[in-house]
Amino acid sequence: MHRLAPLTLIALTACTSAVPADSLEYTQAQRQTLGVLMRPDAEPLPPAPEPEAEEPEQVAVNETPHLELDLSWTEDGGPCAFEVQAHGLPAMHRDEGTVAYLDRTAPGAADVPQPAWLVEQSIETRATKQHELTVDIEEGYGAEDAKRCAKERRALQRRIQAANERLASYRSLPPLDVAYEPAPWMDDERADFRAIPAKLRPVKMGYSASKLVFRVPGIEVVHTQPQDWWLDDDFCKKTPNVGPVWADPATGTAVVQMDYSSGACLCDDGVYTEVVALPPEVFEQTKARPTTILAQYEGV
Repeated sequence: MHRLAPLTLIALTACTSAVPADSLEYTQAQRQTLGVLMRPDAEPLPPAPEPEAEEPEQVAVNETPHLELDLSWTEDGGPCAFEVQAHGLPAMHRDEGTVAYLDRTAPGAADVPQPAWLVEQSIETRATKQHELTVDIEEGYGAEDAKRCAKERRALQRRIQAANERLASYRSLPPLDVAYEPAPWMDDERADFRAIPAKLRPVKMGYSASKLVFRVPGIEVVHTQPQDWWLDDDFCKKTPNVGPVWADPATGTAVVQMDYSSGACLCDDGVYTEVVALPPEVFEQTKARPTTILAQYEGV
């Protein structure tokens, strides 16, 4: 230990000796390096501004609702592959307090027209009047009897003309700007609502516990109302996939479409329609929270 003491003293002296002034001279490269290392910490960046919601696209609702015969499938599917198409429906009567929509709750075969009815429903009593738009062509009826198909097509065209005369007194309903719960079997990549700023988060419509629900996810429940829409079916869902919906803010009348698709091949994929009344707060919130913001968060 005594032999190491002088060495220790020399080492300490070397470490604590004064630094000669000429050793503080730096080259240009050293000065640039030290200048970078000795800069003070930068000020934190200001928070990114929240994205602004785009104005919802204005949907033309002054189109006179009407039906037409779609013949686009006849070239590949044969002379019986035609069906009724609706434009501007659902709609509301200008004077009588009824709504009209096209009903297709019974899907047909691919090579024959799908069954369809024009339904007029009273807003007050919910009573319905149906105008049949089907033809006398059974499933599996072949393309070889083109003459009979042409006859049925002309008969259907006359029914469509009569329905359009009735629809001349109606006005189209605008869609209600809400998001929908995707069907559980769909590979859906919709926006993650949790990533959307709270004040911009749109209203979502769904069905839960026998109630139609309008809510801003993670923020508030806007409105709920009981609706007995359960379906007793072994192959389909028991509760509906709701949406889309059209509504009249002036009267609170809304027309909701839904299906019970489960993804099973034996499930009836028919579309069902219900007429309901909605309170003012639903229209206020959907107007203040447009769904156009969702496009900025798809896949987030």
